[in-house]
Amino acid sequence: MYVGPFGRVRAPRPTDHVLLPPPGYFGVYPMSFAKGLRFPLHPFITEYLDMVGLPPALLTPNSYSLMVGFLLRCEELGYRPTTALFMNLYQIGRGSHKNCAAYATLQQLPKKRSFTDLPSSIHEWKSKFVFVSLGESGTEFPSLGHTGRFNLHDPPKSSILDAQVEAFLEGGPRSVKDYITEYKMTALGFFRYHVYGDKEDDLQHWPRMTTTFEDADGPDLGIPAEADDFAMDRRSIMAIAKAKAAEELAAKAAEAARRAAADGSGATTGAAPKPAP
Repeated sequence: MYVGPFGRVRAPRPTDHVLLPPPGYFGVYPMSFAKGLRFPLHPFITEYLDMVGLPPALLTPNSYSLMVGFLLRCEELGYRPTTALFMNLYQIGRGSHKNCAAYATLQQLPKKRSFTDLPSSIHEWKSKFVFVSLGESGTEFPSLGHTGRFNLHDPPKSSILDAQVEAFLEGGPRSVKDYITEYKMTALGFFRYHVYGDKEDDLQHWPRMTTTFEDADGPDLGIPAEADDFAMDRRSIMAIAKAKAAEELAAKAAEAARRAAADGSGATTGAAPKPAP
């Protein structure tokens, strides 16, 4: 897990609680990383958490998929991600499952469904957590104990926001599995992160972390190993990430064009001959 050149990750002791972190740290669930939480924390995410009065650990993992999807879509449209636009697309409430009643979860507003393929339930994600410190770029969050309380706000309204919402939803809902990719997130400025192995259940390895360590894996972008410790210029890393994202989009566009051409050819070949006049 990589949290930046100044960041640190601390494994909890058996008596620790995710909402009672050591000084200078805040608690997070590894499953939230699997669903999209990345570092450095985007200013929008920090602003939203501050607005609703929540630490990162009190948002369910699926909520981070929606937040990151929102950021990527705003980048695609050239919009500055604002809490005003976000509140016109999503609402915050208590977790619907009995085991998540103390947590907050983000939901898509009725008739404003922007993403699909969000799992309906994630099992045992609350059993594993870590403490993170961002060092020089650290951020403090409210400590709410175990109450799960959060601030509610009515979404602002304006013709500009209405137009932005319409553009945001254009093309229908997008699959989070296809839309949210590591390359896109890295191009947006997040450090790349991999859970152990390829499956979510590999998060079982997390409790075996050392008490305190700095992860040196660095961003895995297919770039030279010497860049793992950020010896490579940050702009060079970002340029590679953006190029990877562009290649990915171009490949998908080419595949869509190929399928469209194949469908058109099949329709022409199978057409019945016109009767002679």
